[in-house]
Amino acid sequence: MIDDLRDFENVDRVTRTFEDGLAALEHEGPWGLLLLDNDLNDPRYERSGSKILDWLEEHPEYLPENITPVTANPVALQYMRVVIKKLYGS
Repeated sequence: MIDDLRDFENVDRVTRTFEDGLAALEHEGPWGLLLLDNDLNDPRYERSGSKILDWLEEHPEYLPENITPVTANPVALQYMRVVIKKLYGS
């Protein structure tokens, strides 16, 4: 899970920042499930969940079995759904 604020039950790993999330994906992945927030406490959105998806497009060897966006940002959610669909070819 990569989320700057929330906690979810039954998750094995939580990271709070873009940098920690990427490091965890690289060193511990690929994961079975990634719960992904977009707004990772970066007001300019340069380090966001959407950018993590962009990184996964370039590094598919770290692609989790499933990605579930958990953002409350409706614009980001729409973008994330499009990228996730593209990542999994459906």
